Amino acid sequence: MQSGQAGQACALLQPLLADRDADLELHFLVGQCLAATGHNDEAMAQFRLVLARQPNALRARAELATLEAKGGDSNAARADLQRVLSAGPPAAVRPGLEQQLAHLGGSKEWTIQAAAGALFDSNVTAGPSVDQVTLFSLPFLVTDNARRQGDWAGLANLSLDYFHPEDAAMGIGAGIAVHTVTYASLNSFNLDSITAYVGPTLHVGHGIVSAGMVADYALLAGKSFSNDIGGLAQYLEPLRNDLVFSEQLRVRANEFYTASDFSGSSGLSTTSVQWFYEPGGAFVQPKILLGYDHGRANFHSDHQWGLSIGAFQPIGNGFSGYIEPGWRQSSYQALDPAFASQRHDADYSLTANLGYDLTMIGFNSAQAVLGYTWTDDSSNQALYDYRRHQIFLQISKSL
Repeated sequence: MQSGQAGQACALLQPLLADRDADLELHFLVGQCLAATGHNDEAMAQFRLVLARQPNALRARAELATLEAKGGDSNAARADLQRVLSAGPPAAVRPGLEQQLAHLGGSKEWTIQAAAGALFDSNVTAGPSVDQVTLFSLPFLVTDNARRQGDWAGLANLSLDYFHPEDAAMGIGAGIAVHTVTYASLNSFNLDSITAYVGPTLHVGHGIVSAGMVADYALLAGKSFSNDIGGLAQYLEPLRNDLVFSEQLRVRANEFYTASDFSGSSGLSTTSVQWFYEPGGAFVQPKILLGYDHGRANFHSDHQWGLSIGAFQPIGNGFSGYIEPGWRQSSYQALDPAFASQRHDADYSLTANLGYDLTMIGFNSAQAVLGYTWTDDSSNQALYDYRRHQIFLQISKSL
């Protein structure tokens, strides 16, 4: 291959496939030699086979994007290039990928993603761990509506995203997403929400800066629950080929229709470093969280700080795993007259997901995820002390 003898390379490599079908590096090399000899369709089949078994094989996805562009499938090429760039490829190859993406930027790109699934929630109400609390120095029983209750729910998501690269240095993005959770019995906790955003993305040196406006609106049991509007900014900077720094900041003004004392402003900063320790996209990502919520009532206003660490690992044969334990501390600003104390919460969480690329069984651009979330909120005010388990299965498809 290095001396320009791609045909001879294919002649040596292809006979090995019969006995070494599990060797993804071999499939990748065969794809390269087929592409170099003009057999683009056969080469794309090899790269797609690699991606079906290893969805985060960035080199295979970049090679596939090049062939898709040559074949006139600009949308598929653009989507694959954006996925490679968003995964933080080595700094040495990023300019070439960005140039390819810029050449494909003559037309708009729309992406639709739909998802549906089921959820079991052990504590839909976030009910306390005790049956009795002390309010105004007197004992009160926790009501049935607030007591811990579990239920099954159906999940559905639909998102529409638009991105138009003006040139290699700038692009404009916009999108809208709808999310719904419908419980089997506890219908008063059914939640519907819609999110919209718009803003530019800029390349500054080796980094990427994106900023824009974001708005959310939520319905609880079919009635207006809350809305917020604000700004979201993110900065990504590759520190080296396998290390990416990220800073995300969101500030917003919140309005709660059912509990106006909570209305006010909020902000959240997330700082992280993502280390890619394997070529297939495996990574470890520690995060630092700093935030605040300011409500009309001071005893509902708090400051938060926390830590988490996420880890993603392709397992093979289309499977991948993700796990993220976390901790967050919240300290409220003023004395709550109902409890005669200032509230302090320590929130412990664990998220674990098992993903499967459904391309393995013939469903292109589709994925199944089995997920689990554990939450333990430990508060000095018993009404807010609770534990919760959530298990879900969701299937998603990009169009």
